[in-house]
Amino acid sequence: MPLSCRIAIFLLSLALLPAAAMAQAQAPPTPEQVRSLLEQMQPSLVIVKYVWEGEANRQELEGVGVVISEDGLIMAPLDLVPTVLPDVQVKDFQILIPRTDGDPRELEATLEGRDERSNVVFFRAKPASEDEEPVTWRPVKWSYERPSVGDYVVSVGRLPEEAGFAPYIYASRMAANLRGPVPLCVVDGQLTSSGSVVLNLAGTAVGLVERIGQRSPFLTGADTLQTVEDRLTIFIPARFYEQSLAGPPSADEPLKLPDLGVERLTGLSKELREYYELGDRPAIQVGDVIADGPAAKAGVQSGDVIVAMNGERLERGDSADELPEILQRNISRLPVGEEVSLTLLDAAKNERQVTATLEERPKQIREAQRWFAEDLGFTVRELVFADRYFRNLPLDTPGLSIAFIKEQSAAAAAGLRNNDLVRKLNQNDVESLEGFREAYEAFRQSNPTDPVVLEVQRGGETSIVRIEPPR
Repeated sequence: MPLSCRIAIFLLSLALLPAAAMAQAQAPPTPEQVRSLLEQMQPSLVIVKYVWEGEANRQELEGVGVVISEDGLIMAPLDLVPTVLPDVQVKDFQILIPRTDGDPRELEATLEGRDERSNVVFFRAKPASEDEEPVTWRPVKWSYERPSVGDYVVSVGRLPEEAGFAPYIYASRMAANLRGPVPLCVVDGQLTSSGSVVLNLAGTAVGLVERIGQRSPFLTGADTLQTVEDRLTIFIPARFYEQSLAGPPSADEPLKLPDLGVERLTGLSKELREYYELGDRPAIQVGDVIADGPAAKAGVQSGDVIVAMNGERLERGDSADELPEILQRNISRLPVGEEVSLTLLDAAKNERQVTATLEERPKQIREAQRWFAEDLGFTVRELVFADRYFRNLPLDTPGLSIAFIKEQSAAAAAGLRNNDLVRKLNQNDVESLEGFREAYEAFRQSNPTDPVVLEVQRGGETSIVRIEPPR
Protein backbone atom coordinates (compact mmCIF):
# COMPACT_ATOMS: atom_id res chain seq x y z
CA MET A 1 0.00 0.00 0.00
CA PRO A 2 1.40 3.46 -0.85
CA LEU A 3 2.63 5.40 2.16
CA SER A 4 0.09 8.16 1.52
CA CYS A 5 -2.74 5.63 1.92
CA ARG A 6 -1.24 4.29 5.11
CA ILE A 7 -1.03 7.82 6.53
CA ALA A 8 -4.68 8.37 5.60
CA ILE A 9 -5.57 5.22 7.53
CA PHE A 10 -3.56 6.52 10.46
CA LEU A 11 -5.49 9.81 10.46
CA LEU A 12 -8.74 7.89 10.55
CA SER A 13 -7.50 5.65 13.36
CA LEU A 14 -6.36 8.70 15.31
CA ALA A 15 -9.77 10.30 14.96
CA LEU A 16 -11.36 7.15 16.37
CA LEU A 17 -8.78 6.68 19.14
CA PRO A 18 -10.59 5.74 22.38
CA ALA A 19 -10.55 8.46 25.01
CA ALA A 20 -9.53 5.85 27.60
CA ALA A 21 -6.24 5.26 25.82
CA MET A 22 -5.34 8.94 26.03
CA ALA A 23 -6.49 9.15 29.63
CA GLN A 24 -3.94 6.51 30.60
CA ALA A 25 -1.08 8.26 28.78
CA GLN A 26 2.15 9.28 30.44
CA ALA A 27 2.72 12.76 31.73
CA PRO A 28 4.68 14.86 29.23
CA PRO A 29 8.43 15.14 29.78
CA THR A 30 9.60 17.98 31.97
CA PRO A 31 12.04 20.61 30.64
CA GLU A 32 14.73 19.01 32.79
CA GLN A 33 14.10 15.61 31.21
CA VAL A 34 14.26 17.07 27.71
CA ARG A 35 17.55 18.84 28.40
CA SER A 36 19.00 15.70 29.98
CA LEU A 37 18.03 13.52 27.00
CA LEU A 38 19.48 16.04 24.54
CA GLU A 39 22.78 16.12 26.44
CA GLN A 40 22.83 12.32 26.73
CA MET A 41 22.37 11.76 22.99
CA GLN A 42 24.82 14.34 21.63
CA PRO A 43 27.90 12.06 21.68
CA SER A 44 25.96 9.29 19.93
CA LEU A 45 24.96 11.35 16.88
CA VAL A 46 27.64 11.96 14.26
CA ILE A 47 27.75 13.14 10.66
CA VAL A 48 28.56 10.72 7.85
CA LYS A 49 30.17 12.37 4.83
CA TYR A 50 31.20 10.86 1.51
CA VAL A 51 31.72 11.60 -2.16
CA TRP A 52 29.49 10.46 -5.01
CA GLU A 53 31.70 10.59 -8.10
CA GLY A 54 29.59 10.03 -11.19
CA GLU A 55 30.68 10.30 -14.80
CA ALA A 56 29.50 13.90 -15.13
CA ASN A 57 29.84 15.36 -11.64
CA ARG A 58 31.32 15.00 -8.19
CA GLN A 59 29.20 15.73 -5.13
CA GLU A 60 29.84 15.62 -1.39
CA LEU A 61 26.92 14.23 0.61
CA GLU A 62 26.35 14.11 4.34
CA GLY A 63 23.73 13.01 6.83
CA VAL A 64 23.18 11.85 10.39
CA GLY A 65 24.59 8.57 11.70
CA VAL A 66 24.14 6.81 15.03
CA VAL A 67 26.98 5.28 17.06
CA ILE A 68 26.12 1.65 17.81
CA SER A 69 29.38 0.21 19.18
CA GLU A 70 32.36 1.24 21.28
CA ASP A 71 34.75 0.60 18.37
CA GLY A 72 33.24 3.20 16.06
CA LEU A 73 30.53 1.37 14.13
CA ILE A 74 27.91 3.78 12.77
CA MET A 75 24.42 3.06 11.46
CA ALA A 76 22.27 5.29 9.25
CA PRO A 77 19.13 4.94 7.10
CA LEU A 78 19.82 3.20 3.78
CA ASP A 79 18.74 6.30 1.86
CA LEU A 80 21.93 8.03 2.99
CA VAL A 81 23.80 5.80 0.50
CA PRO A 82 20.90 4.81 -1.76
CA THR A 83 21.08 1.59 -3.76
CA VAL A 84 20.65 3.54 -7.02
CA LEU A 85 24.25 4.72 -6.61
CA PRO A 86 26.74 2.24 -8.09
CA ASP A 87 29.13 0.80 -5.51
CA VAL A 88 32.17 1.99 -7.48
CA GLN A 89 30.97 5.60 -7.40
CA VAL A 90 30.71 6.08 -3.62
CA LYS A 91 34.04 6.78 -1.92
CA ASP A 92 36.08 8.89 0.53
CA PHE A 93 33.95 8.23 3.59
CA GLN A 94 34.40 10.30 6.73
CA ILE A 95 32.85 10.49 10.18
CA LEU A 96 32.50 14.03 11.53
CA ILE A 97 32.19 14.46 15.29
CA PRO A 98 30.57 17.86 15.91
CA ARG A 99 32.06 20.05 18.65
CA THR A 100 30.62 23.10 20.36
CA ASP A 101 34.02 24.79 20.66
CA GLY A 102 35.28 24.45 17.10
CA ASP A 103 35.06 22.67 13.78
CA PRO A 104 33.96 19.01 13.74
CA ARG A 105 36.65 16.40 14.21
CA GLU A 106 37.14 14.47 10.96
CA LEU A 107 37.94 10.76 10.88
CA GLU A 108 38.45 8.55 7.85
CA ALA A 109 35.89 5.78 7.58
CA THR A 110 34.91 2.76 5.53
CA LEU A 111 31.56 1.69 4.14
CA GLU A 112 30.93 -1.62 5.88
CA GLY A 113 27.89 -2.40 3.77
CA ARG A 114 24.28 -1.71 2.95
CA ASP A 115 21.80 -3.93 4.79
CA GLU A 116 18.56 -4.20 2.86
CA ARG A 117 17.09 -6.56 5.46
CA SER A 118 16.39 -3.49 7.61
CA ASN A 119 16.97 -0.58 5.21
CA VAL A 120 20.13 0.63 6.95
CA VAL A 121 23.77 1.18 6.03
CA PHE A 122 26.85 0.76 8.23
CA PHE A 123 30.13 2.65 8.41
CA ARG A 124 33.22 2.21 10.58
CA ALA A 125 35.52 4.99 11.66
CA LYS A 126 39.20 4.18 11.29
CA PRO A 127 41.21 4.24 14.55
CA ALA A 128 42.95 7.49 15.40
CA SER A 129 46.68 7.59 14.64
CA GLU A 130 49.24 7.46 17.44
CA ASP A 131 49.67 11.23 17.50
CA GLU A 132 45.89 11.86 17.65
CA GLU A 133 43.62 11.87 20.67
CA PRO A 134 41.70 8.57 20.80
CA VAL A 135 37.94 8.70 20.37
CA THR A 136 35.63 7.50 23.11
CA TRP A 137 32.51 6.29 21.33
CA ARG A 138 29.20 6.31 23.18
CA PRO A 139 26.80 3.80 21.57
CA VAL A 140 23.06 4.16 22.01
CA LYS A 141 21.16 1.56 24.01
CA TRP A 142 18.22 -0.01 22.24
CA SER A 143 14.87 -1.28 23.45
CA TYR A 144 12.96 -3.61 21.13
CA GLU A 145 9.67 -3.06 22.96
CA ARG A 146 7.43 -1.05 20.68
CA PRO A 147 6.03 2.13 22.29
CA SER A 148 2.31 2.11 23.03
CA VAL A 149 -0.28 4.64 21.95
CA GLY A 150 -0.20 7.50 24.43
CA ASP A 151 3.48 7.08 25.37
CA TYR A 152 5.71 10.10 25.04
CA VAL A 153 8.85 9.82 22.91
CA VAL A 154 11.56 12.32 22.02
CA SER A 155 13.60 12.45 18.84
CA VAL A 156 17.11 13.89 18.78
CA GLY A 157 18.79 14.92 15.55
CA ARG A 158 21.33 17.34 14.13
CA LEU A 159 20.81 20.48 12.10
CA PRO A 160 22.68 21.24 8.83
CA GLU A 161 26.24 22.49 8.67
CA GLU A 162 25.11 26.12 8.45
CA ALA A 163 23.87 25.66 12.04
CA GLY A 164 27.10 23.96 13.12
CA PHE A 165 25.44 20.51 13.12
CA ALA A 166 23.82 21.59 16.40
CA PRO A 167 21.69 18.93 18.12
CA TYR A 168 17.97 19.56 18.50
CA ILE A 169 15.06 17.70 20.06
CA TYR A 170 11.29 17.32 19.77
CA ALA A 171 8.90 15.63 22.18
CA SER A 172 5.78 13.92 20.82
CA ARG A 173 3.15 11.44 21.86
CA MET A 174 2.56 8.08 20.21
CA ALA A 175 -0.66 8.21 18.17
CA ALA A 176 -0.74 4.93 16.24
CA ASN A 177 1.17 1.74 15.38
CA LEU A 178 0.88 0.52 11.78
CA ARG A 179 1.76 -2.84 10.30
CA GLY A 180 3.17 -3.45 6.87
CA PRO A 181 6.42 -4.36 5.07
CA VAL A 182 8.05 -1.73 7.27
CA PRO A 183 6.20 -1.21 10.57
CA LEU A 184 5.51 2.43 11.38
CA CYS A 185 5.07 4.39 14.60
CA VAL A 186 3.07 7.59 14.20
CA VAL A 187 3.26 10.55 16.57
CA ASP A 188 0.89 13.46 17.07
CA GLY A 189 3.63 16.06 17.10
CA GLN A 190 6.91 16.41 15.21
CA LEU A 191 10.13 14.46 14.81
CA THR A 192 13.63 15.60 13.98
CA SER A 193 15.29 14.90 10.61
CA SER A 194 16.16 11.62 8.88
CA GLY A 195 18.72 9.57 10.80
CA SER A 196 17.55 10.88 14.17
CA VAL A 197 17.15 8.59 17.15
CA VAL A 198 13.80 8.26 18.91
CA LEU A 199 14.00 7.71 22.68
CA ASN A 200 11.58 6.78 25.40
CA LEU A 201 11.61 8.95 28.51
CA ALA A 202 14.06 6.53 30.17
CA GLY A 203 16.62 7.47 27.51
CA THR A 204 16.58 4.17 25.60
CA ALA A 205 16.37 4.21 21.80
CA VAL A 206 13.04 2.82 20.56
CA GLY A 207 13.31 3.75 16.88
CA LEU A 208 14.90 5.66 14.04
CA VAL A 209 13.54 8.45 11.85
CA GLU A 210 13.83 7.66 8.16
CA ARG A 211 13.09 9.67 5.02
CA ILE A 212 9.40 9.80 4.22
CA GLY A 213 8.09 10.54 0.73
CA GLN A 214 10.17 13.05 -1.22
CA ARG A 215 12.06 14.54 1.72
CA SER A 216 15.82 14.37 1.33
CA PRO A 217 17.84 12.17 3.69
CA PHE A 218 20.81 14.53 3.27
CA LEU A 219 21.91 17.51 5.33
CA THR A 220 24.08 18.63 2.39
CA GLY A 221 23.01 22.12 1.37
CA ALA A 222 19.96 21.93 3.63
CA ASP A 223 18.41 25.09 5.02
CA THR A 224 18.22 25.22 8.82
CA LEU A 225 14.80 26.86 8.89
CA GLN A 226 13.38 24.34 6.40
CA THR A 227 14.87 21.47 8.41
CA VAL A 228 13.09 22.48 11.62
CA GLU A 229 9.86 23.25 9.74
CA ASP A 230 9.67 19.84 8.04
CA ARG A 231 6.83 18.04 9.76
CA LEU A 232 7.99 14.44 10.10
CA THR A 233 5.51 12.35 12.08
CA ILE A 234 6.59 8.74 11.42
CA PHE A 235 9.48 6.64 12.70
CA ILE A 236 10.52 2.99 12.44
CA PRO A 237 10.48 0.95 15.69
CA ALA A 238 13.80 -0.45 16.90
CA ARG A 239 12.64 -4.07 16.61
CA PHE A 240 12.78 -3.69 12.81
CA TYR A 241 16.57 -3.24 13.12
CA GLU A 242 17.22 -5.97 15.68
CA GLN A 243 18.74 -8.52 13.29
CA SER A 244 20.97 -5.94 11.62
CA LEU A 245 22.18 -4.56 14.93
CA ALA A 246 23.02 -8.09 16.11
CA GLY A 247 24.81 -9.05 12.88
CA PRO A 248 25.78 -6.02 10.78
CA PRO A 249 27.54 -6.47 7.44
CA SER A 250 31.30 -6.17 7.24
CA ALA A 251 33.55 -4.86 4.47
CA ASP A 252 35.57 -8.07 4.85
CA GLU A 253 32.48 -10.31 4.76
CA PRO A 254 29.79 -8.76 2.52
CA LEU A 255 26.23 -9.61 3.42
CA LYS A 256 24.70 -12.41 1.34
CA LEU A 257 20.96 -12.13 0.90
CA PRO A 258 18.81 -15.15 0.05
CA ASP A 259 16.46 -15.54 -2.87
CA LEU A 260 13.44 -17.81 -3.38
CA GLY A 261 13.31 -17.39 -7.16
CA VAL A 262 9.76 -16.08 -7.59
CA GLU A 263 8.57 -12.82 -9.14
CA ARG A 264 5.35 -10.90 -9.69
CA LEU A 265 3.76 -11.94 -6.42
CA THR A 266 0.21 -10.73 -5.69
CA GLY A 267 -1.62 -10.60 -2.39
CA LEU A 268 -5.01 -12.26 -2.70
CA SER A 269 -8.04 -9.99 -2.57
CA LYS A 270 -11.07 -10.79 -0.43
CA GLU A 271 -12.88 -12.22 -3.46
CA LEU A 272 -10.02 -14.59 -4.34
CA ARG A 273 -9.65 -15.68 -0.71
CA GLU A 274 -13.33 -16.59 -0.77
CA TYR A 275 -12.78 -18.64 -3.95
CA TYR A 276 -9.97 -20.55 -2.26
CA GLU A 277 -12.10 -20.86 0.91
CA LEU A 278 -9.43 -19.15 3.01
CA GLY A 279 -11.67 -16.81 5.00
CA ASP A 280 -9.52 -13.94 6.29
CA ARG A 281 -6.31 -15.95 6.00
CA PRO A 282 -3.62 -13.97 4.11
CA ALA A 283 -2.32 -15.59 0.91
CA ILE A 284 -0.07 -14.74 -2.04
CA GLN A 285 -0.33 -15.88 -5.66
CA VAL A 286 2.88 -16.64 -7.57
CA GLY A 287 3.19 -14.94 -10.95
CA ASP A 288 6.55 -16.12 -12.32
CA VAL A 289 8.85 -18.91 -11.21
CA ILE A 290 12.47 -18.33 -12.24
CA ALA A 291 13.91 -21.24 -14.20
CA ASP A 292 16.43 -23.28 -12.20
CA GLY A 293 15.78 -21.15 -9.10
CA PRO A 294 15.01 -22.50 -5.62
CA ALA A 295 11.22 -22.38 -6.07
CA ALA A 296 11.38 -24.07 -9.49
CA LYS A 297 13.59 -26.85 -8.13
CA ALA A 298 11.09 -27.37 -5.29
CA GLY A 299 8.16 -27.69 -7.69
CA VAL A 300 6.45 -24.33 -7.26
CA GLN A 301 4.43 -23.40 -10.34
CA SER A 302 3.10 -20.16 -11.73
CA GLY A 303 -0.42 -19.58 -10.37
CA ASP A 304 0.19 -21.46 -7.11
CA VAL A 305 -1.08 -19.71 -3.97
CA ILE A 306 1.18 -19.57 -0.92
CA VAL A 307 -0.84 -19.88 2.30
CA ALA A 308 1.87 -20.74 4.85
CA MET A 309 5.63 -20.72 5.32
CA ASN A 310 7.33 -23.18 7.65
CA GLY A 311 3.92 -24.26 8.91
CA GLU A 312 2.92 -20.75 9.99
CA ARG A 313 0.31 -18.50 8.46
CA LEU A 314 1.72 -15.64 6.41
CA GLU A 315 2.30 -12.43 8.29
CA ARG A 316 -0.58 -10.04 7.85
CA GLY A 317 -0.24 -6.46 6.63
CA ASP A 318 -2.70 -3.59 6.58
CA SER A 319 -3.75 -4.56 3.03
CA ALA A 320 -3.35 -7.46 0.61
CA ASP A 321 -1.00 -5.35 -1.52
CA GLU A 322 1.60 -5.41 1.26
CA LEU A 323 1.75 -9.21 1.60
CA PRO A 324 4.37 -9.91 -1.13
CA GLU A 325 6.79 -7.35 0.27
CA ILE A 326 6.29 -8.68 3.80
CA LEU A 327 7.05 -12.22 2.59
CA GLN A 328 10.13 -11.10 0.66
CA ARG A 329 11.31 -9.14 3.71
CA ASN A 330 10.94 -12.19 5.96
CA ILE A 331 12.79 -14.37 3.47
CA SER A 332 15.61 -11.81 3.23
CA ARG A 333 16.23 -12.29 6.94
CA LEU A 334 16.97 -15.98 6.55
CA PRO A 335 20.45 -17.34 5.77
CA VAL A 336 21.47 -18.51 2.31
CA GLY A 337 21.10 -22.31 2.26
CA GLU A 338 18.12 -22.35 4.65
CA GLU A 339 15.32 -24.77 3.78
CA VAL A 340 11.90 -23.13 3.59
CA SER A 341 8.67 -25.14 3.62
CA LEU A 342 5.79 -23.64 1.63
CA THR A 343 2.16 -24.68 1.80
CA LEU A 344 0.56 -24.18 -1.61
CA LEU A 345 -2.85 -24.34 -3.23
CA ASP A 346 -3.23 -24.95 -6.96
CA ALA A 347 -6.05 -23.66 -9.17
CA ALA A 348 -8.19 -26.68 -8.20
CA LYS A 349 -7.70 -25.83 -4.47
CA ASN A 350 -5.53 -28.89 -3.90
CA GLU A 351 -3.04 -28.35 -1.08
CA ARG A 352 0.55 -29.53 -1.12
CA GLN A 353 3.81 -28.78 0.63
CA VAL A 354 7.18 -28.17 -0.98
CA THR A 355 10.61 -27.43 0.45
CA ALA A 356 12.92 -24.91 -1.23
CA THR A 357 16.56 -24.28 -0.39
CA LEU A 358 17.31 -20.55 -0.52
CA GLU A 359 20.13 -19.49 -2.84
CA GLU A 360 22.12 -16.28 -2.90
CA ARG A 361 20.35 -13.34 -4.50
CA PRO A 362 21.63 -12.53 -8.01
CA LYS A 363 24.01 -9.62 -8.49
CA GLN A 364 22.24 -6.26 -8.35
CA ILE A 365 22.64 -3.39 -10.82
CA ARG A 366 24.57 -1.28 -8.30
CA GLU A 367 27.13 -4.10 -7.98
CA ALA A 368 27.75 -4.40 -11.73
CA GLN A 369 31.11 -3.36 -13.14
CA ARG A 370 30.98 -0.39 -15.49
CA TRP A 371 33.21 1.54 -17.86
CA PHE A 372 32.95 5.11 -19.20
CA ALA A 373 33.87 5.81 -22.81
CA GLU A 374 34.78 9.39 -21.99
CA ASP A 375 35.55 10.57 -25.54
CA LEU A 376 32.08 9.70 -26.84
CA GLY A 377 30.24 10.22 -23.56
CA PHE A 378 28.57 6.92 -22.63
CA THR A 379 28.90 4.24 -19.95
CA VAL A 380 28.39 0.52 -20.39
CA ARG A 381 27.94 -1.95 -17.57
CA GLU A 382 27.61 -5.68 -17.04
CA LEU A 383 24.23 -7.29 -17.52
CA VAL A 384 22.68 -8.69 -14.36
CA PHE A 385 19.69 -10.92 -13.76
CA ALA A 386 17.19 -8.03 -13.68
CA ASP A 387 18.31 -6.79 -17.11
CA ARG A 388 17.59 -10.12 -18.75
CA TYR A 389 14.48 -10.99 -16.74
CA PHE A 390 12.59 -7.78 -17.44
CA ARG A 391 13.50 -8.01 -21.13
CA ASN A 392 12.26 -11.63 -21.23
CA LEU A 393 15.69 -12.78 -22.42
CA PRO A 394 17.44 -16.08 -21.68
CA LEU A 395 19.46 -15.72 -18.50
CA ASP A 396 22.70 -16.42 -20.36
CA THR A 397 22.17 -13.68 -23.00
CA PRO A 398 25.48 -11.85 -23.58
CA GLY A 399 25.87 -8.11 -23.97
CA LEU A 400 26.14 -4.90 -21.97
CA SER A 401 23.69 -2.23 -20.86
CA ILE A 402 24.00 1.49 -21.47
CA ALA A 403 24.08 2.97 -17.97
CA PHE A 404 24.79 6.66 -18.61
CA ILE A 405 24.85 9.13 -21.50
CA LYS A 406 26.50 12.49 -21.05
CA GLU A 407 24.46 15.49 -22.13
CA GLN A 408 25.49 17.07 -25.44
CA SER A 409 27.95 14.25 -26.09
CA ALA A 410 28.59 12.41 -29.33
CA ALA A 411 26.64 9.43 -27.97
CA ALA A 412 23.64 11.63 -27.16
CA ALA A 413 23.75 13.23 -30.61
CA ALA A 414 23.82 9.79 -32.22
CA GLY A 415 20.62 8.73 -30.44
CA LEU A 416 22.05 6.20 -28.00
CA ARG A 417 19.67 5.70 -25.06
CA ASN A 418 19.92 4.62 -21.46
CA ASN A 419 19.15 0.90 -21.00
CA ASP A 420 19.97 0.06 -24.62
CA LEU A 421 21.30 -3.52 -24.73
CA VAL A 422 24.60 -3.49 -26.63
CA ARG A 423 25.04 -6.68 -28.65
CA LYS A 424 27.81 -5.75 -31.10
CA LEU A 425 30.69 -3.28 -31.35
CA ASN A 426 31.81 -2.62 -34.92
CA GLN A 427 30.07 -5.86 -36.05
CA ASN A 428 31.85 -7.94 -33.39
CA ASP A 429 29.84 -9.71 -30.70
CA VAL A 430 30.04 -8.18 -27.21
CA GLU A 431 30.77 -10.92 -24.69
CA SER A 432 32.15 -9.08 -21.62
CA LEU A 433 32.83 -5.64 -20.23
CA GLU A 434 36.60 -6.12 -20.33
CA GLY A 435 36.45 -7.40 -23.89
CA PHE A 436 34.37 -4.39 -24.93
CA ARG A 437 36.79 -1.96 -23.28
CA GLU A 438 39.85 -3.52 -24.89
CA ALA A 439 38.26 -3.64 -28.35
CA TYR A 440 36.95 -0.08 -28.04
CA GLU A 441 40.30 1.37 -26.91
CA ALA A 442 42.21 -0.48 -29.61
CA PHE A 443 39.80 0.75 -32.30
CA ARG A 444 39.85 4.36 -31.12
CA GLN A 445 43.64 4.36 -30.98
CA SER A 446 44.07 3.01 -34.51
CA ASN A 447 41.04 4.80 -36.00
CA PRO A 448 40.69 8.08 -34.06
CA THR A 449 38.44 9.79 -36.63
CA ASP A 450 36.24 6.82 -37.58
CA PRO A 451 32.74 6.33 -36.11
CA VAL A 452 32.00 3.67 -33.51
CA VAL A 453 29.10 1.48 -34.59
CA LEU A 454 26.96 -0.21 -31.93
CA GLU A 455 24.25 -2.77 -32.55
CA VAL A 456 21.71 -2.36 -29.76
CA GLN A 457 18.47 -4.02 -28.77
CA ARG A 458 15.77 -1.58 -27.76
CA GLY A 459 12.19 -2.52 -26.96
CA GLY A 460 12.48 -5.85 -28.74
CA GLU A 461 13.90 -4.30 -31.90
CA THR A 462 17.48 -4.09 -33.14
CA SER A 463 18.95 -0.69 -34.01
CA ILE A 464 22.28 0.45 -35.38
CA VAL A 465 23.79 3.49 -33.63
CA ARG A 466 26.64 5.19 -35.44
CA ILE A 467 28.58 7.51 -33.12
CA GLU A 468 30.81 10.05 -34.85
CA PRO A 469 33.80 11.18 -32.76
CA PRO A 470 34.01 14.90 -31.92
CA ARG A 471 35.97 16.92 -34.44
